[in-house]
Amino acid sequence: MALNLHKHQKNLVYRLSQQYLAAARELAADVRSEKQLQQYYTLVRQCVHGLRYVKDGFQLTVEEDIQVTLELARVLLEETHEVELAEQYLGSLRTRLRTTALTDARHAVEFQLLYDVPLAKEDRAELRQVVRHTAGLLDELEESDAWGWLFRYCRIVGLEAGGARGSGAVLQEYQKLLQLVSTGPAGLHAFVLCSCVAFMLDRLVNLDRAMLTQLRALRSDTAVPLQLQMWSLLLDLLVAIHWDENIMDLLTDFKDFFSMHKDALKDCSDTVVLSVKKGVNVRLFVPLFNYHDCKNMLLLFQSVSYLTTCYSKSSNFSTKFLPKVLKTSLELKETFQKRTTLVYVHSIRNIYDKIVDLCRFYQTWESLILSERVEEGIPRLQYSDYNILLDSMSLQQAQQADLVHVSSLYGSLVKSKDPELKLIGMAHLYTLYVAELSQCSEGPEAISELTQKTTEAWQQLQQSYLNSSLVENNVWKCSIAILWAISRFEPFSGYPIPTSSNDQQALYMQHLNEFFKENALVATPENVPAKDFKLKKSLLLHFLLNYLGGTMLVSDVQKRCELSSSCFQMGKQQYMPGMRYVAGIWHLMNSTVAMKTKEVAITRAKLEGLVDKMLNR
Repeated sequence: MALNLHKHQKNLVYRLSQQYLAAARELAADVRSEKQLQQYYTLVRQCVHGLRYVKDGFQLTVEEDIQVTLELARVLLEETHEVELAEQYLGSLRTRLRTTALTDARHAVEFQLLYDVPLAKEDRAELRQVVRHTAGLLDELEESDAWGWLFRYCRIVGLEAGGARGSGAVLQEYQKLLQLVSTGPAGLHAFVLCSCVAFMLDRLVNLDRAMLTQLRALRSDTAVPLQLQMWSLLLDLLVAIHWDENIMDLLTDFKDFFSMHKDALKDCSDTVVLSVKKGVNVRLFVPLFNYHDCKNMLLLFQSVSYLTTCYSKSSNFSTKFLPKVLKTSLELKETFQKRTTLVYVHSIRNIYDKIVDLCRFYQTWESLILSERVEEGIPRLQYSDYNILLDSMSLQQAQQADLVHVSSLYGSLVKSKDPELKLIGMAHLYTLYVAELSQCSEGPEAISELTQKTTEAWQQLQQSYLNSSLVENNVWKCSIAILWAISRFEPFSGYPIPTSSNDQQALYMQHLNEFFKENALVATPENVPAKDFKLKKSLLLHFLLNYLGGTMLVSDVQKRCELSSSCFQMGKQQYMPGMRYVAGIWHLMNSTVAMKTKEVAITRAKLEGLVDKMLNR
């Protein structure tokens, strides 16, 4: 019997290349030295040489060519910097397939050229080309064709990663894709929905309530992979934190979910394979959606949600959990073991590094809340804008603060690509301008210039805020109303700036009134529960709200005395001596008007003690 040695040689080389790749991926998680790195890439090169030898040295059938070329392109893109070589091989295969009836294979090659290759190049111009190329493909395909859904997702990635101006175009494509896949596989619909909500959170786009209802339905859909159910739960929690809502019910949902699926989540893969049509599967990498990593992220999210209550002995979850998350993240990074690519290992470890950075960021913020100082200094974080925010907050709280330098730091945050940090920078910069204007002792010309600068800063802040999803967040809504009030009325400002319209004044006065009704420290005749105006325990915000509300909205002297006394006492719960001093002066004035001689003497003595502490700090 004659043997086809040529065929056997081809199969042998192909199998050897697979073995080289498997051996490399066994080593990936253990690479710690230059020698181990060389060993790893030697195995990868042998795999590439083998696949190229099969591709270029043998006569391949169309089916064999598809298998070898797609495998070779994937290795080149995942393991090397030879992106152009991968593109050449895929391009030649695309040319060969044009005259065949293998539609799925042709589209699979096109997908790699429109998704994997541009992302590997990290070139915005290439990604913008994807948007143009997909337009023609989508015109050729029926809306019910699953390949059309995948190419529309390529288009979304091209728009988002290619630096599309604004979020409107990306969101429009997401909405169209969600409409198309709503009748398709449940897993694919879940992936697109979670991706869309994540995008909206990242860009501060107003969140669609109907979309959030669909998101919550995913966790009970057995056709949706567990990893995607977990993603939907985490996103739901992030939305609640984003809107500053109570998260207790969601924490109960997590507890029930973990109880039901704990064993499966411990052993679940970091890859989900979704069937989009018969014979066509999509592989998703979902690296941290397992029991241990999700539990760690859940503690981080809880810490962030309760950061403003770190002063409270009953609700100081950030103080309890952040050190634990930091320790666990470092342990998970060091013990990470997966048979995968070295690039993938590094990307996972980078995620752990980012979680560690977030822990240090929030721990530093917590220290500034509790003591207005950081004993070990501001940590240097990977994300420079976080460093700028912490530096500016720390410097601003110093007794001899260089406010010109602090203003320049907040000004740099206004240029941040992160929309929330940008808003934070605008809000702080506005308060500094208001303070500068209020204390101005120069002539009318200087006051006029400062008034113009402050007015422009307000317009910029208001426009950015109103165009963001933070209009649903009560902390932001109340903060904006307070910022508006302190710059428009005496005695809060020495030179109040004019209100641009009666509608604006009516809106912010209504917000201030409603928030005060719902969150007043003492009962007033006007206390009628105001739906949707409840604030969580943000001590400084409650302090400012009650100070402003008591000054502007309460006419009864006795009620004012009760409010000022409560504010003065509240100032002891968190380290904020400046605010406590303001409350003490206010209470002294109210007690004097109410002719409470004993209270006047006690308050004056407490103020003298407070001033001594502030001067000797």
